[in-house]
Amino acid sequence: MTPLWSSLWQFSTSNVMADPGTRHVRWNDDAAPTQMAISVTDDDGTDRQAQLMALAVGQVVLVRSTSTAGDWGALSITALPVDLATWIKLDVALDESGTNSTPPVGNERLLLDFVVMGGATPTPITAEDVFKWMGTPSPSAAATESMAKVVAAVVSNAAKTHTVPDPDDPDYDLALTMMSARLWKRKSSPEGVIASSEFGAIRVTKFDSDIERMLDPYANLVVG
Repeated sequence: MTPLWSSLWQFSTSNVMADPGTRHVRWNDDAAPTQMAISVTDDDGTDRQAQLMALAVGQVVLVRSTSTAGDWGALSITALPVDLATWIKLDVALDESGTNSTPPVGNERLLLDFVVMGGATPTPITAEDVFKWMGTPSPSAAATESMAKVVAAVVSNAAKTHTVPDPDDPDYDLALTMMSARLWKRKSSPEGVIASSEFGAIRVTKFDSDIERMLDPYANLVVG
């Protein structure tokens, strides 16, 4: 386990996935949360937006009580963070909890440790990166959430067939960005065909040579 960073938030008892309020955090279910809402401002008044948006699929949020030993929960991040201006939405899955784990009370201070577990897949790009590359400066919250799922799938699949560069390589990141934009546009061509008023039906090619060229140096060799 590799620590990334930690900070404190106060707990909001509501299970509604909406702005939890400045310096607050909440989740949608006390027994088995699948979503978290985290204020971009922590309990010390520090802006954590950039750090929260840099979180990756497979990383883990350790939620700890600041008053009770053994009161903690470990939640894996299952999708890229969604930026909702004053708060961040995280899709999560409960991995395990402490022996004294109980639901927090209102305004209880909680310590959130963000960590990387062994084998977690780094996520070098975000939904915002893809929209910026596409020239879409202000996507809706729904579009950002949908794009985050596309990016998570692209990053996960690339890691299965390529060695993820460490440190990040701009060419690798751009390839994933272009691939995400390409997959995003597939919603307009579910059968691999797009309509053009000028040229009629056009079949989308299976591969993009520019993307393949940027990914080639990291491709895993297959023997046999």
